[in-house]
Amino acid sequence: MQLFESMFSNRPSKCRKLHSLANSVVILDEAQSLPRSFMQPVADAISTYTRVFGTSFLLCTATQPLISGCHKGCGPVEYRGIDAGDIRCITDRSMDLHERLRRVDMRFDMCELTSDEIARRIEGHRRVLCIVNTRGIASEIYGRLRESDDNFHLSRMMCPLHIRQCLSEIRRLLDDGGDRCVRVVATQLVEAGVDLDFPVVYRQMAGLDSLLQAAGRCNREGLLENGVTHVFRMQGYMPRGTIKESIYAMEELLRMHPDADWFDPDVIKEYYALLYRRTPTFDSQEICRLSETPGEVRYEEIARRFRLIDDEGMTLVVNYADAGSLISRLKRVGPSRALMRELGQFTVSVTRRQFEEMRRAGMLDEPLSGIYYVEDPMLYDCKSGLKAGNEYLEQTFVI
Repeated sequence: MQLFESMFSNRPSKCRKLHSLANSVVILDEAQSLPRSFMQPVADAISTYTRVFGTSFLLCTATQPLISGCHKGCGPVEYRGIDAGDIRCITDRSMDLHERLRRVDMRFDMCELTSDEIARRIEGHRRVLCIVNTRGIASEIYGRLRESDDNFHLSRMMCPLHIRQCLSEIRRLLDDGGDRCVRVVATQLVEAGVDLDFPVVYRQMAGLDSLLQAAGRCNREGLLENGVTHVFRMQGYMPRGTIKESIYAMEELLRMHPDADWFDPDVIKEYYALLYRRTPTFDSQEICRLSETPGEVRYEEIARRFRLIDDEGMTLVVNYADAGSLISRLKRVGPSRALMRELGQFTVSVTRRQFEEMRRAGMLDEPLSGIYYVEDPMLYDCKSGLKAGNEYLEQTFVI
């Protein structure tokens, strides 16, 4: 995020960093996470830095998006990708890596399941991970499990410190070789950059890129002959936002090739072709239009619009661990860079609707202008995080 936002920034503090990209190699891990609504300006930036500044970009991903060629979406403007002549694959297709490294079978449940049915299936395994699309669904399924210390919940309704502590405990239990059950219900936050290894994974229907990321948490160390990832549909679930197009593209691919090898690069390529056809725009903020006329580039407007993560939520400090003492220090001595960084470990982002409801209900304290604190410890659960009215929980896909 900081890399590309610096490329499109007009602030000296960010632009000063860009000289280091010249004649350098930039490694983009989990390249599939680049938002499609910014694909065009991102592709143009990569092409420009490659051609003008001698920069090389190495894209690392198990599900390579289509970054070259022209692709027509469902909107009026097509995506013009990076020149294919500038792209070189460093893993030869003849290596057949998806077959040689296979560790997981992916199975699709054709019927829709209720929260209770999913909970029962989870409880049928001693060690299992269930990944769902929204924080609300994660909370709902977790609440359906019989109360036990073997159950864990992971979502962004928990503050960063709480998530790290929970992940550490889960890893410890998985690694100790004992008989302790470990059942985890989580959102997509565990799908990238989180090293967990379960023999069985359940994944709510999503785009193929997300399904394969979830499969990457199954038999990750290759200790079993094969792990199993079950893909299920949730009864009554209506996808919204960017995940809607991903699910529809995956459902279409599943109808076309019900017995496909989902790890095959050619199948992944076909999925992205279907997904791009459903994409409304590859430049939602019209960055390219604002920069297409030499001498009339609107730098300030471009910098304002180029935000890879749509930050429309409100950040709250929750009463977890020693957050209360930090708030007391904030009231006593005022803000500082170090103190605000410490407080960042106790924050949870909520929607503006949730924020307004909590404020009207008197649940928020404002120790400093713009800093909101959920002081009541009863509003933060030591297992599932902030209690903010699950019926209004928004979908969250950026992790």
